[in-house]
Amino acid sequence: MGKFLSKRDIVKELGNNIWDDDNKTWIIAIKGDMVLGFCAFIPKKHKIEFCSDYVLPEYRNNKIYDKLFSIRLNLNKNKRCIAHASPKSLNTFIRYKFSKKYKKGKYIIVEK
Repeated sequence: MGKFLSKRDIVKELGNNIWDDDNKTWIIAIKGDMVLGFCAFIPKKHKIEFCSDYVLPEYRNNKIYDKLFSIRLNLNKNKRCIAHASPKSLNTFIRYKFSKKYKKGKYIIVEK
């Protein structure tokens, strides 16, 4: 994962850094010894925060993000989940029954 954490081109695309935290759980798509994509979640006091979503550009549109998203959601069944959805990821959140709450910068805050 090291090459993804705060890599300049990824930070530029996402608009923020990808950090690791002690309480962050990572879900990673791997092919051989190569990381294709990942997502994470962080337990907060009364909710689960979905964060750090990324798939390498050459592997997008191959259902990798959907698979990662589904695993993350299943690990947090029956829990209140929130996220800062990018315009690119918003449709996936909507498909998984998240509701739009408000806009914050270039992100849409969603909740399930």
